[in-house]
Amino acid sequence: MPTNTVLNKLTGKRKRYEEQTQHSQVQTCSPEQSAHKRLRTDERSFCSVVHNSDKKESHAPTDLLPHDCLCFRRLSYDLILHILDFVSFKCNYFAMNFDTVVDVHHQYLNSASIQQQLGTDPTLSSQPSPQKKRNASELISHIYGYFRLDPFRKIFLLYRNMTLSFGKQYEEDNRLTDTRMKMFIPRHSIKSIDVSANNLGREFLEHISEAKSLVKLDLSANLDVTCDSVRAVASNHPQLQELSLNATSVGPKGICDVKNLRQLRRLRMSMLIGETLNQESIQALSSHPSLTHLQLYLNKISDVGASCLLSNARLKKLYLGFNGLTDVAFNHIQHHPNMSLNVLDLTHNAIGDVGAKMIARYMQGLGELHLSSSLVTDVGVNDLICLSDTIKFLDIHFSPALTAECLRNLSKNKTLQRLVVSKNLLGNQAAIYASQNNTLESLEMNECGIDDHGAMHLFQNVNFRVLELAKNMITDKSVKHIPVKKISSLQCLELSENIGITFVSCRHLAKHPSLTVLNLQNTSLKNGNAKYLFCNRNFTSLNLSGNQLTDKSLSTLLDNTTLVHLNLESNQISDEGACSIYTKNRQLRSLNLTDNDKLTWKSVKCAIATSSIISLTCSFRNAHGKKLCVEQCGRFIH
Repeated sequence: MPTNTVLNKLTGKRKRYEEQTQHSQVQTCSPEQSAHKRLRTDERSFCSVVHNSDKKESHAPTDLLPHDCLCFRRLSYDLILHILDFVSFKCNYFAMNFDTVVDVHHQYLNSASIQQQLGTDPTLSSQPSPQKKRNASELISHIYGYFRLDPFRKIFLLYRNMTLSFGKQYEEDNRLTDTRMKMFIPRHSIKSIDVSANNLGREFLEHISEAKSLVKLDLSANLDVTCDSVRAVASNHPQLQELSLNATSVGPKGICDVKNLRQLRRLRMSMLIGETLNQESIQALSSHPSLTHLQLYLNKISDVGASCLLSNARLKKLYLGFNGLTDVAFNHIQHHPNMSLNVLDLTHNAIGDVGAKMIARYMQGLGELHLSSSLVTDVGVNDLICLSDTIKFLDIHFSPALTAECLRNLSKNKTLQRLVVSKNLLGNQAAIYASQNNTLESLEMNECGIDDHGAMHLFQNVNFRVLELAKNMITDKSVKHIPVKKISSLQCLELSENIGITFVSCRHLAKHPSLTVLNLQNTSLKNGNAKYLFCNRNFTSLNLSGNQLTDKSLSTLLDNTTLVHLNLESNQISDEGACSIYTKNRQLRSLNLTDNDKLTWKSVKCAIATSSIISLTCSFRNAHGKKLCVEQCGRFIH
């Protein structure tokens, strides 16, 4: 597929700038300033200098992008390198007319930072910078001590922190190779490198061998990373504390070399390609002197290997999901109980009631347990609830064998704080059992077949801080019984996709004294319903996406001074309504207006000019009917 460059004509500020500079005195220009002068004269000459790898140019229609926006997509990495180096030049034109931003996975570097580091001045000056120029990648590492390449190749020059996204940017041909990476990664004082999903291998590891301050390295999804790569990492970076090797070709021999990373604390090795982990490699991981966090999803680990890890007293967090484990894996802990493990993830394994009972009895230090998509029945869940006095977070969602009786003894448990039983058809009786527990703070019962009878019992429990009941059969009948006059701990309520919610519920919830987060997505609300919610001065986050709201519903929102996060996706908001939000609601920090078909580029220009929003997501269609998405992270600079 041809590599395309989207370069908008820079008319407005460019013309004003050129008019000002026509009357200025002619000054001696450096080579960089000469290049910038050519850029100011004709954007096509810039394209011919930094053309794509296929030697072709592709210009967007004049109405595709707004003025004053320089955006590139699907670039070859030679061009990306050129752009990043271009930013590090003494670029007076960009310093005057743009808040230029380099997006390297949400690490932003604006023109002020560039000027501060490089000693540039926002006025035209022929005086050379007293400071040594660095290329942009070195500059980013110097400021943040962090460098990451987005696996979907979204690296842009941005105007005022705004990204124009044209869909999936990932291209197989644009993955970084060892040769390209040599030019990109600085080697001085860098502490963290994430180069996941590329084509990197031995040459890249040799290039970063001098990075003696490196403590975090992510090589995931690089098929050329093998056991030799692990040996090189262990030899060159013995100080490494965190290593990710997910979806690599590291075999059992490479895992054995991990033991040479004596300071390693966190290791992620999920979905390894090639040979499965043998007992020798598992033993090497289990005997590691400093490893405390181990992730081994999708590795076909045997019950014998898992039992070796489960009895490791040094591990604090162990993730063994999707490995086909059975209750046999817990036979060993009867003789070697593990009181140190705090987090255990056994998602999507064939763990049954015997395994659940072993966990409750012989892993008394466990605080968080994930047993979703397992074979545990009501008996096993009741054993966990009754026998363990340390588990604070239990996740058993999507476990088909469960019925309402699994929560029969929940009222007896005094330590459980968060319970997830979503996607189990437990019904109203399970809701009644859950409502009888006075220590539970967070309960998730989404898609559990609960109607108003069960919901009313849950709503009467004033100890819940978080209550999620999405995709059930709840209506106004039960919602209006939520106590609003007596003291309640409820702060977050999830009622999305309960189509029986109307203005009656909205009017009642608007009176709640402690509720701050409310989700009513896809509940068929109309304009009058939302007005009640916007009047509430306690709400800080509202999700009203997928309803039928128009600009009329925003009249009370404009006077709201407490709302911080607002989701109005898939409604009928127009440019006029969006602009009123930008100009009136100065406290908003996050706004989602995606899939409001009445929006045009006018609302985005209004956001650029007036908004204080830090995170903005919206979409619109241009004159050719093409849908464009705007994703902005970071405050607009005015």
